[in-house]
Amino acid sequence: MKIVSILLFVSIGFINYLSANEIVVNKKGESIILNDDGTWELLKTDEKEEGKIVFLIKNAIDTVNSYQKLNDMDEFSHYTITAGCRYVIEVQNRTNFRIKINSFFIHTNKQALQEIHEGFFFINKFIEPGMSRSFSDKDQGYIQKLLGDFKKLPTIEKEKLWKSQYGCEAQKKSVFIRFKNQFGSDVAISKDSGITDATMHNFVIGSKNGVYPLKRKIDFDY
Repeated sequence: MKIVSILLFVSIGFINYLSANEIVVNKKGESIILNDDGTWELLKTDEKEEGKIVFLIKNAIDTVNSYQKLNDMDEFSHYTITAGCRYVIEVQNRTNFRIKINSFFIHTNKQALQEIHEGFFFINKFIEPGMSRSFSDKDQGYIQKLLGDFKKLPTIEKEKLWKSQYGCEAQKKSVFIRFKNQFGSDVAISKDSGITDATMHNFVIGSKNGVYPLKRKIDFDY
């Protein structure tokens, strides 16, 4: 049994074990999902993603955040508490051209999660053809609901309840990427590609092949 386990580990080719419930890439360039129970599975490649700029949820973490607020005398006033999901987004450049990702938002269209705050990623990074990069923002990479102001921190039981109501599973199948072009072009590609700003929406998609699926259609909100 030990020999089989070692062979499996070598064949997958992990450089190091990142964490459960996460996407990693082996030496063959294949995407592998690490499950919470220690198992793994190969993610199938969607042929419709070839030649595109692909956004994928690489990791997702349930969160309850408490922010301590002070009054005018710098004395404790209350805690402002939010609950939701923090995302790690992978961008895959499946085109033959160099691309640049400046910024993007991540949001949910689930009606039950109205008044939820969308996540924001400020990137300003290049990605070479055939390569991918992962992005996480510990301060703004959340889709979270503002629960209000509280005098006391929540109990463990309350946190579990809020995570079930507003966390990653609650947001599943409703999450999409949004571009707003607030800081110039959110996504750019080499002029050699022949792709213009007007046709960019045909070449940028969300992928279902992740820890959680993304809506395929990108929202170009401009």
